[in-house]
Amino acid sequence: NRISLGVQDFDDDVQRAVNRIQPERQTLDTIHAARDAGFRSVSVDLIYGLPKQTVMSMNQTITKVIAADPDRIAIYHYAHLPHLFKMQRRMKDEDMPSSDAKLDMLALCIRRLSEAGVRFVEICQPGWDHHNNLHNGLIDRCGSIDQPVAALINDLEQRGLFDETLLLFGSEFGRQPGAQGADGRDIVDIVCGHDVSLLK
Repeated sequence: NRISLGVQDFDDDVQRAVNRIQPERQTLDTIHAARDAGFRSVSVDLIYGLPKQTVMSMNQTITKVIAADPDRIAIYHYAHLPHLFKMQRRMKDEDMPSSDAKLDMLALCIRRLSEAGVRFVEICQPGWDHHNNLHNGLIDRCGSIDQPVAALINDLEQRGLFDETLLLFGSEFGRQPGAQGADGRDIVDIVCGHDVSLLK
């Protein structure tokens, strides 16, 4: 049996901005109670990119969560869609972190988890399952991860973590743009590749 706690962020300003007050002590007590009750897996969910959130507040939150020692930590990107969700319309645009700040938050979380000895870190980016306009969609998606991946590799290398890290990238279920007409819907045998020089 498993329990998942939606912490989002421990920072008081962030919690007020999203109208979700959840005291840190309450969360930690719930983790301990879940273990005492016999739950085999305790998961904590965090969100980066929330209003009022900063790299510093994210660092404080991830530090506290790592110290709580859950079995799983999931970190999701906040999707700000006020045209779809009425509650989000109350959030101020000026309170939203910039794209660079959000990338810094994600890189920070990856680094902190790696430094804490987490052996498997999965990063998911939405928008890869294209059902039309595959060629342009792949160009857009690949372009959007080029700099973040380079920053992640540099960060791991600077901290001496890259030698023990294997990065695997999978996307689009092996479809090739242009393989079937303009949209490219063919499935190919190779869905994931790696540089064998990284395998020591």
